Amino acid sequence: MPADERKGFAFPAGSIQFVGGSASRWAAEPPKSLGFRAGKAKPFRSSGGTAANLTADAGTQNIWPPKGGTQNKTQTLADTSHTVPRYEHPVIALLLVQSFFGSLPVIAKVVLPVLPPMSLVGFRVGITALVLFAFQLHRGRLWLRDRSDYLRLAVLSLFGVVFNQLLFIGGLSRTKASNTSLLAVTIPIFTLIVAAIAGSERIARTKIIGIALAAAGIILLIDPRAASFSSETTIGDMMIIANSLSYGIYVATSKELITRNGAFRSMMWVFIFASVICVPIGLTSLSSIDVSAVPTNVWLLVLYIAVFATAAPYLLNAWALARVSPATVAVFVYLQPLIGFILAVIFLGEKLDFRFIIAALLVFAGVFMTTRNRNATDVQVTE
Repeated sequence: MPADERKGFAFPAGSIQFVGGSASRWAAEPPKSLGFRAGKAKPFRSSGGTAANLTADAGTQNIWPPKGGTQNKTQTLADTSHTVPRYEHPVIALLLVQSFFGSLPVIAKVVLPVLPPMSLVGFRVGITALVLFAFQLHRGRLWLRDRSDYLRLAVLSLFGVVFNQLLFIGGLSRTKASNTSLLAVTIPIFTLIVAAIAGSERIARTKIIGIALAAAGIILLIDPRAASFSSETTIGDMMIIANSLSYGIYVATSKELITRNGAFRSMMWVFIFASVICVPIGLTSLSSIDVSAVPTNVWLLVLYIAVFATAAPYLLNAWALARVSPATVAVFVYLQPLIGFILAVIFLGEKLDFRFIIAALLVFAGVFMTTRNRNATDVQVTE
């Protein structure tokens, strides 16, 4: 073998490569001498000291390219799957997701009295699509390898963005806010059921108990007595339930597709496809107001909603979904009301009571039970 190829060529998955060309052997388990210890994995480095360039979003790995750039040995994602030992990273991402989403109702109270709800949806989706496109264009990672994935992402955009956003906004305008919060409890339930039917989730007892505990906490926090399911709110209530089912389908069925194409590229195409529907609807509703009369601070808040309450949480959610189970992602939705209450205390001067403390303990206990019950499907990730 030529000297320039001995220094870095890719072995199949499950094997270890000795860099330097002096010896090559297979090993089912990586030896500690290469920097692997229980619970902690360190990246290999080539003889020149350059770490393996992991490009999960591009769908390949560049494994120790030889000096001079004459060759570029690659492995597909299917060959480089490994177990991520630091499970807390997706949990941190999901906490940030709910923090970003949880800030939306507070900000929307300032924006929605000025802008029509559908126009806000159009701005959220359109700006997010532009931001992700610009970012991926800069990275040079726009196109998908498998052409059939374009259709899959287009369908995914309907459930994850179009139906999700339009049904929520439409339902919220036709029912009470307390009804909306109470019905949102169904999101993790729908997610677990759909994922089990699709075969992407194993229904474990601890997951069911965890979701039930968290749901009980939210019901206690909201107080069902404040809800009013009358004939006047029936259409709005049904729209919110359909919204929950739509988002549950999105979370339950998107894991494999996002893992294969990467979070950034997948979300870029999801929002591009969604913008084809949402942006025209938003522009049409915008024609009903005097755009020149909209204050500058409202436009800045719209930009914040698009970037920090839409693009960032959707990306983090997708990144986490590639690393944990759909039920784990969905159960974090229960943190949104808690975050909303905390923000109300900080910015609106509301007070926390004993009921909030009990509800928070139930929600955190449920989230803990759901996230601790992880099996191979929860932590398998390709990078």
